[in-house]
Amino acid sequence: MVVFGSIALFAEMTNLPSFELVFIRCLSATLFLGSCWLISGQYRNEEWNSKEVLQTLACGIFLVFNWVFIFKSFETTSITVAISVHNLAPVLMLLLGSVFYREKLKIKSVFSILLCFFGTVFISDIDFSASFKELLPVGVLWALAGALFNAFMTLLGKGITKLSPYATTFLQTGLGIMILFPFIQMGAFSILTFGNWTAAIATGIIHTGITFLLFFDSLRFLSTKVISIVNVK
Repeated sequence: MVVFGSIALFAEMTNLPSFELVFIRCLSATLFLGSCWLISGQYRNEEWNSKEVLQTLACGIFLVFNWVFIFKSFETTSITVAISVHNLAPVLMLLLGSVFYREKLKIKSVFSILLCFFGTVFISDIDFSASFKELLPVGVLWALAGALFNAFMTLLGKGITKLSPYATTFLQTGLGIMILFPFIQMGAFSILTFGNWTAAIATGIIHTGITFLLFFDSLRFLSTKVISIVNVK
């Protein structure tokens, strides 16, 4: 999560729109993870289960669009507001976890959820006199969508126990490449500087490959409450 905190800075440094940035992120991560998977020999020990593979791919869809939505919110509102609203993900995670994993919510947890929600409303600087359509450009709705997809991604990832973190993340980022490829504009890459490319590839290797490898490795061992605490970034 410490590394996740710098993603907004790197996103700004890439000078790429949301879809193109997530595409490069997925491509770099897939190449990196595939190499590590082969070199480590972990691919020989994989336990392939059709149900878990489908769950991993579904998790990957939520993961990819979580990235698209949060980067879209960076484009349409301030980073402070986008990150603050996106940090509702742990709150949503606790609520959904109580439903899907039957983890009981204590009064203290409910109070914390309400406090977090109202704090997010105030810091997001929402104009309550504006129409729903006028709120969209502010970026708040993009960040909220990202938070919801982040929560579903984490809860689905928690149920993946047989596939290795290498296989899990490789499948998800590989799926991301296929989903995003039809929508990207190749012209967006022609104007990039060396610094832009460095930042873009770093988001793929560091913020995606290494970080999510560790993230999905830890999910299976932690409760929803613990995950929600460390998932605040």
